[in-house]
Amino acid sequence: MSNGKDAVRDLVEHAKQAGLTVKQTRNGKYQITNPNRPETRPVFLPPRAHSGPDLDNYRREIERLIDQPPPMVTAVTETDPEQLEAAGRNWPITLVMALAERYGVTWKVSGGVLFVTAPLGAESVAQVLRDREAEVVAQIRLEGEQPMSRAQPREAADDGGPTAAKTMSASAPAKTATPAVRVETEPETASASVTDIAELLATLQTVLQKIQQAEAERDAALQRASKADVKADALERELADAKKGREESEQLLVEADRELARLTGERDHYKGQLDALGGAFAALKGYTR
Repeated sequence: MSNGKDAVRDLVEHAKQAGLTVKQTRNGKYQITNPNRPETRPVFLPPRAHSGPDLDNYRREIERLIDQPPPMVTAVTETDPEQLEAAGRNWPITLVMALAERYGVTWKVSGGVLFVTAPLGAESVAQVLRDREAEVVAQIRLEGEQPMSRAQPREAADDGGPTAAKTMSASAPAKTATPAVRVETEPETASASVTDIAELLATLQTVLQKIQQAEAERDAALQRASKADVKADALERELADAKKGREESEQLLVEADRELARLTGERDHYKGQLDALGGAFAALKGYTR
């Protein structure tokens, strides 16, 4: 699948082929329900889902709604189980595993390796599981199952006959009833809705973006404040230099006033002496006459 939109389209098409009802809501989501099981909770599939685990969760929810395989599957199971080896490769792995159970196939996972045991006549079904080993192991882990053999089909033991005798019959698979996809029995309240989780993640993503935007604005404000502090420090240094220069100028002015007073005193002193000398010279001049 190239992107989330194509993956959602494939899931919707698969749900329609399985007989589920698909309606698109006002907000663009696909509401998927099972008309034969109205008591089950519908699946709300967003128009574009994330790839990976999200798609697997939605696919699993859709498989839970399916109560019987599509007509194509029924036709195969009513004729020859060997047709599953070719046709079953394109089916969802949960459907293949459910059909394998109906044919008496058991499996277990040990050390990450899948071991499949099939009764006579169901080897072709087991081969499909072996070919899709990675998907089977992933599905078992997804369902939280322990690595032990699956139980034999209930129909094989209800009539009181030995299970081994039932599974060893070559004609038994062709006479079984129409197989149904395995439905999980866990309560609906045991797991949160995938849609609710997706919406919560979207809300958290929005909140995270707002937090990141606020942090970016805070960093920009701090940078502006830092620049303002640098300018303020420069102005304070200039003011201190100017104040120091003013004080030095005032000190020079005081010293100049002192020097002026000293020179004025000396001038007055010399002037007094000149006046005295002038008086003495005038007296001497008058005496000589």
